[in-house]
Amino acid sequence: MRKRWIYSLIFCLFLSGCSGINIVYNHFDTLAVWKVDDMFELNKPQKENIRSVANAYKKWFKDEYLPLLVIELKSAQQNWMAEEPILALERLDILFHDIRLQSFIFLKPKLLPIIFGFNQSNSIAYDAYLTENRPDWFESNQSKSKKTEKWTERYEDWFGHLTKQQLTIIHQNILWSKNEYKIRIDNSRYAQQRFISAALTQDEDEFINWAHDMKHWFTPEYSAWRQDNRNQVKTILAQLYPLLSEKQKSHAESKLAEWINIASSLE
Repeated sequence: MRKRWIYSLIFCLFLSGCSGINIVYNHFDTLAVWKVDDMFELNKPQKENIRSVANAYKKWFKDEYLPLLVIELKSAQQNWMAEEPILALERLDILFHDIRLQSFIFLKPKLLPIIFGFNQSNSIAYDAYLTENRPDWFESNQSKSKKTEKWTERYEDWFGHLTKQQLTIIHQNILWSKNEYKIRIDNSRYAQQRFISAALTQDEDEFINWAHDMKHWFTPEYSAWRQDNRNQVKTILAQLYPLLSEKQKSHAESKLAEWINIASSLE
């Protein structure tokens, strides 16, 4: 789990857009219980504990973290408008890392006792959940064409319609290896093992180390692959940005503006 359910629900707020934000936010506790139960097949006391944690987290996130989130998103927006796309990207990377770390600091005394109460039944359910979902999660890593299609969709989502020249830049800089899918699967299994072991042995230090550095639960192969992909993104953005039209730049800026508006509406 690695508390990804919390971050998944946070990003749902942004991905759902203003029309769906009230539904997601107002029912955050119910969605949290549903998600964690789907992963671990919780009993009734565990569900109520997750609901309590989710409600406390929602209040903390709104009262304590949202103001900072808005400031940082506006700074990234300013970087983008100042024609500093790499700085904007790096600022967002730092922001998402900080969300994870600050969330963990808040959640640690509330969530770890629940995790340390997990048993073999929860572990078996989690293994079944991951086994079922991994093929879908990592489908784009199965071939160069699938990876290219996914990456192209991401850039089109940010910039709108892309020209043939822009698509060529993206496609030429996408690297894929035949063991990429295996690297993702192996890393997911490794992280699963680390999580379950830490949960069942009540190893608090394992979770603290992960919160400060996600690579603590990465395989060396995945860590290297992930860095290569991050470098690809920066290379593509550096080559693509000079070719973007004002309309395409505005399209990306509007995405950041939408995130800012959504976060501001929750304050």
